[in-house]
Amino acid sequence: MLDDIELAAHDRAVLLHLRSRVHRQSLSHRLMLDDATAAADIFDAIGDAAAEARAAGIAAIAAAESGDVFVAADLAVRARVADDGKGTTDPWVLNRIGIFCHQMYDISAALEWWRRGVETARQVNDSATEVLLVHNIAEATYSAVRMSDLEPERVESELTTAEHRCRWLAEDVDGRTRMPVDGARLLAQVRSACGRHDEALVALAQARDELRGSPATLVQASYDAAEGYCLLGAGDPEGALAALDRSLGPRPPDALDTETLLVRTDRGEALERLGRSTEALQEVRRAAGILVSRLRRQGQGVLREVDLRAAHELERSRLLRQTDRLVHDNQRDPLTDAGNRRRLDVLTGVLREREVVGACIIDLDRFKQVNDQFGHAVGDAVLVETVRTMVACCRGDDEVIRLGGEEFLLLCPDTDARSVAEVAERLRTTLADQHWAAVHRDLAVTASVGSASGHGALIHDTIARADAALLAAKRAGRNRVRTAPDPDQRRATA
Repeated sequence: MLDDIELAAHDRAVLLHLRSRVHRQSLSHRLMLDDATAAADIFDAIGDAAAEARAAGIAAIAAAESGDVFVAADLAVRARVADDGKGTTDPWVLNRIGIFCHQMYDISAALEWWRRGVETARQVNDSATEVLLVHNIAEATYSAVRMSDLEPERVESELTTAEHRCRWLAEDVDGRTRMPVDGARLLAQVRSACGRHDEALVALAQARDELRGSPATLVQASYDAAEGYCLLGAGDPEGALAALDRSLGPRPPDALDTETLLVRTDRGEALERLGRSTEALQEVRRAAGILVSRLRRQGQGVLREVDLRAAHELERSRLLRQTDRLVHDNQRDPLTDAGNRRRLDVLTGVLREREVVGACIIDLDRFKQVNDQFGHAVGDAVLVETVRTMVACCRGDDEVIRLGGEEFLLLCPDTDARSVAEVAERLRTTLADQHWAAVHRDLAVTASVGSASGHGALIHDTIARADAALLAAKRAGRNRVRTAPDPDQRRATA
């Protein structure tokens, strides 16, 4: 019905959020996950970080209860990040992250989050959330004792502390009980775990009185679970079995939560005491099946996550390669694969930090005649071969740039004037001695070269001086090298 109603984004998100909590009461975890995630997405889109954190926290719990371990973890992270993003910590969000940890059977982590939540709730005077957090701490302590997750020497002290919390939840405050049903119900369970079964039944009766008229299916199921455990401890396996059967009634057959696991464990013990060993064994197998199912789902989640992350990594690698290729192509001359002027702009920025940079500008002599006499295909082959020759004469960090036409620039980091002049002469003689007949039998190619060197910060001036030296080489008859004077020497002479 909600999908058929036209609503503003915020109102729609609020209703989805509320509906997800209704699904939790009916144990419809998949519907709860879908609605809470959709609400979180809308809250994110409209910039409500606090509401996004709360919705993502509910979604994390739903995913954990469904066995989607990686989805649950991602949503829990999302809730925490959204909560941090708004500048203050919401104890309600800390409560939800603790519930997520508890559903993942990490009770110690759950307790840590809840204790932080209690401190935060007290700081901001959020008494309602404080009650929920104290309840969850007591519930988790009881679960840890039942599942043997506590060291034996800690059991007694932890149960004592849990009982104190349960009394706090069940006591009357200004005419109202903090948590009337769950406080008394949990107090009964803790007392039964301590072996005080008569006192447990008294607390259970108080919870039963408070429960009358409560429509909450989940609350009723939890009460029935507590009654079954207490009656089992008090020596009434038949009454315990009836209560435990009622508790299982509204639960999905594949429910994976801790309470359902304990209910099935208690039901197996009740059947055993009644002499129904075959049924007891079947119930134990069902309890084991809950754990196996969770492990299987977690394993499937791991495999899905591996596949998903592998696909993402492959796509990321492909995009990186494509990006690198685009960057390369954007900074390269398509004919010769030398750098182009965009590459030159990048290099001049990088080389400004060098102490000294040498530059050679090479111009192929009378190249127009090569094109006119032998054709542009031969001319293109000459340009390609020229760049290959220049690269062969370079060191690893030298760069060849095609400035345009038949003019090239060689940049040599950390190369002084004398060394760059030697490089220029080596280039000139190598080009002149090249076996150009491989390109065309009547072909001969020479080049004029101008070289200069200077501080990296003055690289544009260095290139300009190399260009002036090139002009001097051409005027001197071509096929020769001219080196620009060192600017410091020139000033000293002046």
